[in-house]
Amino acid sequence: MRASHALYVLFALVVPPALALEPDGPSELPIQTARIVYGAKDPTCRSALAIVASVSNFDFVFGNWQSAFGQNVFETDKTPKPSALPDSPSIHFARVDIDNDGNADDVVITTNMLRSVDVDSLFVLHPPLLEQAVNRDAFYATLAKAPSINPGGAVMFSNGQDATPTEIHVWNVGALNLLVMKELGFAQNDRQEPEHPAPHSLVVGQIEARATIPAPKWDTNPRLVVKMLCRLES
Repeated sequence: MRASHALYVLFALVVPPALALEPDGPSELPIQTARIVYGAKDPTCRSALAIVASVSNFDFVFGNWQSAFGQNVFETDKTPKPSALPDSPSIHFARVDIDNDGNADDVVITTNMLRSVDVDSLFVLHPPLLEQAVNRDAFYATLAKAPSINPGGAVMFSNGQDATPTEIHVWNVGALNLLVMKELGFAQNDRQEPEHPAPHSLVVGQIEARATIPAPKWDTNPRLVVKMLCRLES
């Protein structure tokens, strides 16, 4: 459970009109208000919608939704971690073919607090770059130049859309590894700040093999190209 999500427990949450919402927290009933806004004809998108419909508002608010999309590769992968990898609950490592090109990639997800919210960042490196890092400083220096899906916090999709996910999960669908990216406001209702609602979508995407966009002047990480397969809103 992410501590920062406790800040949003008092938000009014989206539930079907017929369901009562407990006054002291989110509902433990499955969310029924999600809808497809992109990718309606994609069977993967319909599968994602069905999974979302089985998860409660409570689990979305407290960061417990990922298991509905399958095992966490960062927990099941048995690849020995690079010796310089910091022993921290905010850094996760796995060796997995994240861009589905037939070659294993070193994937790192870091979680950092941004404006009182925990935000995931995902980096992809060619083995054995991380293994060559001899200490923690070298590890962070390598990560600072690694291709990322969301340098600066935003994912830019090849269809021209964007998203600012706070949580990222690797979803294995058949032979493909996809990304499920949840924005902060998904499964929540911004009644209290209708003029400034938090981003509220859940996006399924696929990294396009080894394709990157050069880093902008204000960032050092090349941006990985991500294909949007599905976008849900609640």
